[in-house]
Amino acid sequence: MEQYVSDRYTQAMKAELASRFGVSPDALDALEGFESFVYLVETPSGDEFVMKVTHSDRRNVPMLHSEAEFTRFLASRDVDVAAALESRNGNLVETIDDGHGAEFLATAWSKAPGGMPPRDIVDDDYWHAHGALLGKMHAVTGEFVPGPDFDRPHWDSPVHLADSLHIPDSDPKAKATMEDILATMRSFPRTPDVYGLVHLDAHLANVHWDGSTLTIFDFDDCGYTWFADDLAIVMYYAVLHHDDPREAAATLWPPFANGYREHRTLQPEWTDRFDLFMRWRDHLLYGIVCRDLLDDPDFDADRWIGRFHERQQRDRLVDYDFTRGA
Repeated sequence: MEQYVSDRYTQAMKAELASRFGVSPDALDALEGFESFVYLVETPSGDEFVMKVTHSDRRNVPMLHSEAEFTRFLASRDVDVAAALESRNGNLVETIDDGHGAEFLATAWSKAPGGMPPRDIVDDDYWHAHGALLGKMHAVTGEFVPGPDFDRPHWDSPVHLADSLHIPDSDPKAKATMEDILATMRSFPRTPDVYGLVHLDAHLANVHWDGSTLTIFDFDDCGYTWFADDLAIVMYYAVLHHDDPREAAATLWPPFANGYREHRTLQPEWTDRFDLFMRWRDHLLYGIVCRDLLDDPDFDADRWIGRFHERQQRDRLVDYDFTRGA
């Protein structure tokens, strides 16, 4: 989060936004949020929900309203999501002036049951559920009819490409590779059978698991891309941190693919493109590290960047054939 955003956010603003969702500021328990203020909220009746406060320099009202609209659609199709809730005024997005010509935007979301799965989870039931959840989401997203003011970006919109602008000029090879990947991806077809509105960040930190049901939340990045890209993002976060990414992929991908195929067909020509999609995500994260984390004492940026460059030397980021089971 940018320092000026944190500096502008006052206790009075927090209290006012809380009141619009029917609670006092004392009911807000701060959770970890990377680019927004996130709270677990307990109502007087003992119910819980999540409130999120975002600055308008990062997201605008139409984008947040559209995010909320999409989650409510998915919930109506029995997809297990933490859907948006209305404020006391019947609004999906509440706004308050930040005193500098911009705004803070507040949204509320149902609380996902269960808890965050361990980063190294290898349970077949879990990965089957994760694949099934995305398969069901991809199967119904084509039924979604956006409203006239719907505003969610495509994968190559300025909103998403902004992260890549922070790859340093001192690394021309990474910049050139990023441009090559961008050009290749832009040559892919965008027909409705392979491309649509998806979560775009469906890794383990954005789901809760209670042992039988997986619920997805935080649709902040939701937008339009290839369904295969949405799946590759999950695999990127799930396997690359392992000492042996190939072994991890061989363990996690089969149950994930089996779950996905319960709702949607996997096409080998698209799962074969996972490596390119993973490289795209790797370069975007490189930009984020250079923008936000170089001076973070809790993050070893030098180590991450060193591993990034090592990964980029490989023929494939993960030496595994993701067309297996597709």
